[in-house]
Amino acid sequence: MPKIVDHDERRAELAGAVWRIINEHGIERVTVRNVVEEAGWSRGVLGHYFSNKDHLLLFAYQLAAEQTTERFRQLAEGNQGLAALRAIMLDVQATDEDTRTESSVWLSFLAKAPSEPVFTQEHHQRYAAWRRIVIGVYAQMVEAGEISPSIDVDLEAEAFFAFTDGLAIQALVDPVYMTGERVERLVDAYLARFVAVYPPDTRGGPAPRS
Repeated sequence: MPKIVDHDERRAELAGAVWRIINEHGIERVTVRNVVEEAGWSRGVLGHYFSNKDHLLLFAYQLAAEQTTERFRQLAEGNQGLAALRAIMLDVQATDEDTRTESSVWLSFLAKAPSEPVFTQEHHQRYAAWRRIVIGVYAQMVEAGEISPSIDVDLEAEAFFAFTDGLAIQALVDPVYMTGERVERLVDAYLARFVAVYPPDTRGGPAPRS
Protein backbone atom coordinates (compact mmCIF):
# COMPACT_ATOMS: atom_id res chain seq x y z
CA MET A 1 0.00 0.00 0.00
CA PRO A 2 1.37 3.46 -0.86
CA LYS A 3 2.08 5.72 2.09
CA ILE A 4 -0.65 8.30 2.69
CA VAL A 5 0.85 11.78 2.95
CA ASP A 6 -0.83 14.36 5.18
CA HIS A 7 -0.20 17.47 3.09
CA ASP A 8 -1.44 19.89 5.76
CA GLU A 9 0.90 18.32 8.28
CA ARG A 10 3.83 18.57 5.88
CA ARG A 11 3.10 22.24 5.20
CA ALA A 12 2.91 22.84 8.94
CA GLU A 13 6.28 21.13 9.42
CA LEU A 14 7.85 23.42 6.84
CA ALA A 15 6.26 26.45 8.50
CA GLY A 16 7.63 25.24 11.83
CA ALA A 17 11.10 25.13 10.31
CA VAL A 18 10.65 28.74 9.20
CA TRP A 19 9.63 29.74 12.72
CA ARG A 20 12.66 28.05 14.28
CA ILE A 21 15.08 29.72 11.86
CA ILE A 22 13.53 33.13 12.49
CA ASN A 23 13.71 32.67 16.25
CA GLU A 24 17.31 31.47 16.25
CA HIS A 25 18.86 33.50 13.44
CA GLY A 26 16.41 36.16 12.21
CA ILE A 27 14.06 36.32 9.24
CA GLU A 28 16.87 37.33 6.88
CA ARG A 29 18.37 33.85 7.30
CA VAL A 30 15.27 32.12 5.96
CA THR A 31 16.25 30.51 2.65
CA VAL A 32 14.90 27.50 0.80
CA ARG A 33 18.11 25.63 1.57
CA ASN A 34 18.01 26.45 5.29
CA VAL A 35 14.35 25.52 5.58
CA VAL A 36 14.68 22.10 3.95
CA GLU A 37 17.74 21.34 6.08
CA GLU A 38 15.90 22.38 9.24
CA ALA A 39 12.77 20.43 8.31
CA GLY A 40 14.65 17.36 7.09
CA TRP A 41 12.93 17.38 3.69
CA SER A 42 14.27 17.76 0.16
CA ARG A 43 14.03 20.86 -2.02
CA GLY A 44 11.69 18.90 -4.24
CA VAL A 45 9.24 18.36 -1.39
CA LEU A 46 9.25 22.06 -0.54
CA GLY A 47 8.79 22.96 -4.19
CA HIS A 48 5.75 20.71 -4.34
CA TYR A 49 3.98 22.91 -1.79
CA PHE A 50 5.50 26.37 -2.20
CA SER A 51 6.52 28.16 -5.38
CA ASN A 52 9.27 30.21 -3.70
CA LYS A 53 10.56 31.53 -0.40
CA ASP A 54 8.06 34.40 -0.26
CA HIS A 55 5.18 31.96 -0.70
CA LEU A 56 6.55 29.88 2.19
CA LEU A 57 7.02 32.93 4.42
CA LEU A 58 3.46 34.06 3.77
CA PHE A 59 2.08 30.64 4.65
CA ALA A 60 4.16 30.53 7.84
CA TYR A 61 2.79 33.97 8.75
CA GLN A 62 -0.80 32.92 8.02
CA LEU A 63 -0.50 29.70 10.01
CA ALA A 64 0.88 31.51 13.04
CA ALA A 65 -1.97 34.04 12.83
CA GLU A 66 -4.61 31.32 12.46
CA GLN A 67 -3.32 29.53 15.54
CA THR A 68 -3.45 32.77 17.52
CA THR A 69 -7.00 33.46 16.33
CA GLU A 70 -8.15 30.00 17.39
CA ARG A 71 -6.59 30.42 20.83
CA PHE A 72 -8.33 33.78 21.24
CA ARG A 73 -11.67 32.20 20.32
CA GLN A 74 -11.18 29.39 22.80
CA LEU A 75 -10.17 31.79 25.56
CA ALA A 76 -13.18 34.02 24.85
CA GLU A 77 -15.52 31.02 24.92
CA GLY A 78 -13.94 29.35 27.94
CA ASN A 79 -13.94 32.41 30.19
CA GLN A 80 -16.38 35.14 31.17
CA GLY A 81 -16.06 38.92 31.19
CA LEU A 82 -12.82 40.34 32.55
CA ALA A 83 -11.42 36.84 32.91
CA ALA A 84 -11.67 36.41 29.13
CA LEU A 85 -9.98 39.75 28.44
CA ARG A 86 -7.24 38.93 30.93
CA ALA A 87 -6.68 35.48 29.43
CA ILE A 88 -6.33 36.91 25.91
CA MET A 89 -3.93 39.60 27.09
CA LEU A 90 -1.69 37.13 28.92
CA ASP A 91 -1.79 34.59 26.09
CA VAL A 92 0.49 36.67 23.85
CA GLN A 93 2.94 37.89 26.50
CA ALA A 94 6.57 36.77 26.22
CA THR A 95 6.89 35.33 29.72
CA ASP A 96 8.38 31.89 29.01
CA GLU A 97 10.43 30.15 26.33
CA ASP A 98 7.46 29.21 24.16
CA THR A 99 5.79 32.61 24.24
CA ARG A 100 9.10 34.43 23.70
CA THR A 101 9.68 32.30 20.62
CA GLU A 102 6.20 33.07 19.31
CA SER A 103 6.59 36.80 19.98
CA SER A 104 9.97 36.90 18.26
CA VAL A 105 8.59 35.18 15.15
CA TRP A 106 5.45 37.30 15.08
CA LEU A 107 7.35 40.59 15.32
CA SER A 108 9.68 39.48 12.53
CA PHE A 109 6.68 38.93 10.28
CA LEU A 110 5.14 42.26 11.26
CA ALA A 111 8.34 44.03 10.26
CA LYS A 112 7.62 42.99 6.65
CA ALA A 113 4.15 44.57 6.64
CA PRO A 114 5.08 48.22 5.98
CA SER A 115 6.99 47.42 2.78
CA GLU A 116 5.19 44.36 1.40
CA PRO A 117 1.51 44.82 0.48
CA VAL A 118 0.57 41.16 0.85
CA PHE A 119 1.78 41.16 4.45
CA THR A 120 0.07 44.50 5.06
CA GLN A 121 -3.23 43.02 3.91
CA GLU A 122 -2.77 39.94 6.10
CA HIS A 123 -1.91 42.15 9.07
CA HIS A 124 -5.10 44.18 8.65
CA GLN A 125 -7.27 41.09 8.27
CA ARG A 126 -5.84 39.33 11.31
CA TYR A 127 -6.15 42.29 13.63
CA ALA A 128 -9.69 42.92 12.40
CA ALA A 129 -10.57 39.33 13.35
CA TRP A 130 -8.96 39.67 16.78
CA ARG A 131 -10.74 42.95 17.46
CA ARG A 132 -14.06 41.30 16.62
CA ILE A 133 -13.37 38.65 19.25
CA VAL A 134 -12.60 41.27 21.89
CA ILE A 135 -15.61 43.38 20.90
CA GLY A 136 -17.74 40.26 21.33
CA VAL A 137 -16.43 39.86 24.88
CA TYR A 138 -17.23 43.52 25.61
CA ALA A 139 -20.76 43.00 24.29
CA GLN A 140 -21.27 40.03 26.60
CA MET A 141 -20.04 42.11 29.54
CA VAL A 142 -22.52 44.87 28.74
CA GLU A 143 -25.32 42.32 28.41
CA ALA A 144 -24.43 40.88 31.83
CA GLY A 145 -24.24 44.32 33.47
CA GLU A 146 -20.51 43.97 34.18
CA ILE A 147 -19.66 47.25 32.45
CA SER A 148 -21.63 50.28 31.36
CA PRO A 149 -23.28 50.28 27.92
CA SER A 150 -21.61 53.64 27.36
CA ILE A 151 -18.45 51.81 26.27
CA ASP A 152 -16.99 52.78 22.92
CA VAL A 153 -16.23 49.21 21.84
CA ASP A 154 -14.28 50.13 18.70
CA LEU A 155 -12.03 52.56 20.55
CA GLU A 156 -11.48 50.21 23.47
CA ALA A 157 -10.67 47.27 21.19
CA GLU A 158 -7.97 49.40 19.55
CA ALA A 159 -6.64 50.42 22.96
CA PHE A 160 -6.74 46.82 24.16
CA PHE A 161 -4.40 45.61 21.43
CA ALA A 162 -2.20 48.69 21.52
CA PHE A 163 -1.52 47.99 25.20
CA THR A 164 -1.24 44.22 24.73
CA ASP A 165 1.19 44.45 21.82
CA GLY A 166 3.31 47.12 23.50
CA LEU A 167 3.60 45.04 26.65
CA ALA A 168 4.51 41.94 24.62
CA ILE A 169 7.36 43.84 22.93
CA GLN A 170 8.70 45.06 26.28
CA ALA A 171 8.54 41.56 27.74
CA LEU A 172 10.41 40.20 24.72
CA VAL A 173 13.24 42.75 24.65
CA ASP A 174 13.71 43.13 28.42
CA PRO A 175 12.72 39.85 30.12
CA VAL A 176 14.91 40.54 33.17
CA TYR A 177 12.85 43.59 34.09
CA MET A 178 9.53 42.62 32.53
CA THR A 179 9.03 39.38 34.42
CA GLY A 180 5.89 37.28 34.27
CA GLU A 181 4.81 38.67 37.64
CA ARG A 182 5.26 42.28 36.49
CA VAL A 183 3.36 41.56 33.26
CA GLU A 184 0.41 40.19 35.25
CA ARG A 185 0.42 43.24 37.53
CA LEU A 186 0.37 45.58 34.55
CA VAL A 187 -2.44 43.63 32.86
CA ASP A 188 -4.49 43.72 36.05
CA ALA A 189 -3.88 47.45 36.45
CA TYR A 190 -5.01 48.04 32.86
CA LEU A 191 -8.21 46.07 33.39
CA ALA A 192 -8.92 47.85 36.70
CA ARG A 193 -8.71 51.22 34.97
CA PHE A 194 -10.89 49.91 32.15
CA VAL A 195 -13.66 49.00 34.58
CA ALA A 196 -13.26 52.37 36.31
CA VAL A 197 -13.94 54.12 33.00
CA TYR A 198 -16.95 51.91 32.27
CA PRO A 199 -18.27 51.02 35.76
CA PRO A 200 -20.78 48.18 36.09
CA ASP A 201 -24.50 48.75 35.98
CA THR A 202 -25.37 49.24 39.67
CA ARG A 203 -29.10 48.67 39.37
CA GLY A 204 -28.76 44.88 39.35
CA GLY A 205 -29.40 42.55 36.47
CA PRO A 206 -28.28 42.96 32.88
CA ALA A 207 -27.71 46.42 31.52
CA PRO A 208 -30.47 47.70 29.22
CA ARG A 209 -29.93 47.43 25.51
CA SER A 210 -29.10 50.70 23.83
